Amino acid sequence: HHVEMTAKHIDVKQKNVAIVDDIISTGNTIAKAAEQLRANKAESVIAACTHGLFIGDALKKLKKRCNSVFSTDTIENETTEISVAPQLGDILLGDCHK
Repeated sequence: HHVEMTAKHIDVKQKNVAIVDDIISTGNTIAKAAEQLRANKAESVIAACTHGLFIGDALKKLKKRCNSVFSTDTIENETTEISVAPQLGDILLGDCHK
C-alpha cells in the first residue's frame, strides 16, 4: 500500500500520456505516477490495464488524477472498454486445430 517513485526526466509538457499496467489493484502506483505527470505539465493522463481489480477507493482515487481509466473484460467493472474474447478465441481455436 506504500509507493515510492523516482521521477524520470521525461518531457511530458503538453503531451497526452498513457500509463499501461497489467493489474490495477489499490491504484496507488498509477495515482502516484499520474501526480508526477501532472506536476510535469502533462496535458492529459490515461490509465489502462488488463485486470482492473480496483480495491476499496482505487477507482475514485484514479478518477481524481486521470482523465480516463480503461480496463479489459477479464474482470468486468465500470471501466471495461476492451474485450479480450477475440484473442482468447483465436488462441483456443488455433490449439484445437493442432
